[in-house]
Amino acid sequence: MGSEEPAKIEGTDLGAEPEADADAGEVPPYAEYHGVPEGEYEDFQLPDGAVADEALAAEFRPFAKELGLSQKGAQRLVDFKAKLDQRQLEVWHDHLQNLRGQAQAHPEIGGGKYNEAVGLGRQVIAKFGTPGLRKMMNDYGVGAHPEMIAFMARIGRTVGETPALGNGDSAGAGQKPLHEILYKDS
Repeated sequence: MGSEEPAKIEGTDLGAEPEADADAGEVPPYAEYHGVPEGEYEDFQLPDGAVADEALAAEFRPFAKELGLSQKGAQRLVDFKAKLDQRQLEVWHDHLQNLRGQAQAHPEIGGGKYNEAVGLGRQVIAKFGTPGLRKMMNDYGVGAHPEMIAFMARIGRTVGETPALGNGDSAGAGQKPLHEILYKDS
């Protein structure tokens, strides 16, 4: 027991003067973001062109109060969320551009064959799809994917080569071409 050293205590000795706090009296830089307003929050400023989701805004106000945010602090969160949303849109746009670039370089549908392939795919969707299918393809970027374009183009070529079934007529004799039916105004 006698060989143990006393525990070392961090800090100054009792007799030493404490170091002066360099930040004493200064307001912390984040203080302006705290302090819940007495009434309701004022309307938050949104970037040009942005529209507030009223249900989300109504949910955000009590959340901001729970966090103890001032008007400025809550606005800072709104601004940051708008920035995140803008970045997400940029990433999505870049993803779609990347898919289109892959489609343009695709050995089956790329280069000079691209417009034909897209046209065939659109004809297949117009003939066999629904507005919901078109919406899904746009919403999820499926319509820009090179494999989907190639798939739809193959279907379009196959359907175009298939003779009409029914009364024994050859390949739709007497029928208008599909593009004239689909695009009546052209």
